[in-house]
Amino acid sequence: MSIADEFFTQAMQLPTEDRELLAVRLLGSLERPSEQSYEDAWETELASRLAEYDAGRAQSIPSEEVFVRILETLRPSPDE
Repeated sequence: MSIADEFFTQAMQLPTEDRELLAVRLLGSLERPSEQSYEDAWETELASRLAEYDAGRAQSIPSEEVFVRILETLRPSPDE
């Protein structure tokens, strides 16, 4: 059994509030991408999309059509 498995087994014996606190602390300890890395990734994606459009390999879709498609996707099916 790994250390993580042993830790998990012990943690599951804690009261709910303590497990919640532990979970929040563990998640907070993980590295997260910086805001700048998100911005850089989005800038790269936008440049790529624009290049595809300028080269004629992509076409635009009017925003009205995009929103109609989104609403159709989100609309519950008649079965529900």
